[in-house]
Amino acid sequence: FEVVVDDREVAAGRVNVESGVVRMHDELSTASREREQESAVSFARALWNAIRFPLEGSGLVWFAAVVTLMVVFPFRRPLSMQSLDVLVMVSLFPLSLVVWQHTLHTYVMLFILSAYLLCRCLHRSFRRSANIEPPNLHTAALLGALVIVFAAHVQAIFTRGPDDSGIWTVFGGQYVWEQGQLPYGQIGEGGTYGPVLYAIAAPLTHVAPPTASVGEQGEHMLVTMHNFEEVGYRDCDFLPAKILALAFDIALLLGLVIIGRQESSWDVGLAMALVYAVNGLTIQRDLLFVSHLAPTACVILANAARRMPALSGILLALGAGVLFWPAFLIPTWLAYFASRGRAALVRTSIAIAVVGVTTIAAVHQY
Repeated sequence: FEVVVDDREVAAGRVNVESGVVRMHDELSTASREREQESAVSFARALWNAIRFPLEGSGLVWFAAVVTLMVVFPFRRPLSMQSLDVLVMVSLFPLSLVVWQHTLHTYVMLFILSAYLLCRCLHRSFRRSANIEPPNLHTAALLGALVIVFAAHVQAIFTRGPDDSGIWTVFGGQYVWEQGQLPYGQIGEGGTYGPVLYAIAAPLTHVAPPTASVGEQGEHMLVTMHNFEEVGYRDCDFLPAKILALAFDIALLLGLVIIGRQESSWDVGLAMALVYAVNGLTIQRDLLFVSHLAPTACVILANAARRMPALSGILLALGAGVLFWPAFLIPTWLAYFASRGRAALVRTSIAIAVVGVTTIAAVHQY
């Protein structure tokens, strides 16, 4: 943890969640180290600090709002319901900045605004003649903007440490690779994610293991759950978690582009991906959490693959094997494919059942 006053760190330390022991870093050495780093920074580093993308704060909120309005706000019909939809969506962006100071009010607003957007989605889904409005920007501009924002995603993932889900995914993957068993009950209270996520992370922890710099020579040592607290979170590089976050982020973006192309055009697909990518909540929070990105990417890809019932069912079931909540979408998936005929329903059902039974058997065995 860190104690920050006026953007300056005044104290920092570590807490052992099992023993309750609190270890404080030396305040004076921390402050002096920061001063030395500031004075020794090179011109290139200073220039990078000046131009790097704002990953948090009001600057990110305004950037996300401006880009979203430029892409999807119907300026030719400013009094339409679509205008209200876009404004409601944009109003969600600053909530992440105030959630810790005003938790109750933030969540009340979040649920109210999300409920409105859900009702609007349901309303439009029953209007068969409802047309999808084309975005305000053309293909080249949309693609260029998406590339720029994706570069911000890469910066957000690789210049910040992952949150707890990424850390424990790495430790769980290490355990699977070393022991050949799932880590439930073996790696502490953080080992609660789905077996599919641990299985995906396992080879990554072997190929690109988490490391930490030690000693004056900057030598690297392997980080495990046994020496993690001794090394300290801020000195660790959880590269497997960052690679996973980037991979699932790319999958999610590609899935949105494909869905938009299926429903309307490439421009709509690029606009959908851009609105998601530029969202302040995505950049500030979700890119830190492998557990946010992984199941969502599976569901988006399952939606994009809905013209291939078996593949769609496999992807949805894998999402449930990553984190449980996609399992609640299985009845909706079955109902959709039932409307497309018995053959589509059977293929989807078999695919979901095979992946589901395999996952449950793996959990039961270990």
